[in-house]
Amino acid sequence: MGAFNLEPAYQCQEMEDMEEEFFKVKLPPIKIAVTGGGRVAGGAMEVLDKVGIRKVSVFEYLYKQFDEPVYAQLHSGDYNTQPDVEVWHSPDFYENPHLYKSTFRKFSRVTDLLLACAYWSPLAPKLFTEEETKEPDFRINTIADITCDVNGSIPITKRSTTVINPAFDYNPKSGDLELPYSSQGNIKHQQLRNSR
Repeated sequence: MGAFNLEPAYQCQEMEDMEEEFFKVKLPPIKIAVTGGGRVAGGAMEVLDKVGIRKVSVFEYLYKQFDEPVYAQLHSGDYNTQPDVEVWHSPDFYENPHLYKSTFRKFSRVTDLLLACAYWSPLAPKLFTEEETKEPDFRINTIADITCDVNGSIPITKRSTTVINPAFDYNPKSGDLELPYSSQGNIKHQQLRNSR
């Protein structure tokens, strides 16, 4: 908390004002996962690129260590599987999401910041469970849920936020929502879309 003193986007008059804020951001060597392949993910990656964060492959993201902040774009086939099916087939996933299960756990073990940008169907698996957030190897400590699907792909998105109060903490031990940035062991959660 207090690492950055940035002007909120809704207070910036022009895109150039917001881009000036980007240059204030200096991140430690963290790993950022961006889910999705549409316009929302594209916008998130545009910001990451402008901040100077390097994009790496999914393989590098999972298996290499870096001395700088990096991000990887994750598509549905990177974190979902259909049991007993070896080859990913996107059309089948979109037609039959209920037949698939999440394999996101391999990413939750190496990810510090999750930018949830992927479209999610209520029939599709959630990225992870609340129980998994209690595991010692669950590394994600901050989630920016840009999709803002309450009770959607991110199980700790239990309510909407507002522009004035855009964040809350999730306590993995109790399952409770708490004041933002109130405890080191909490998962910081911010919704960046549909905030009213």
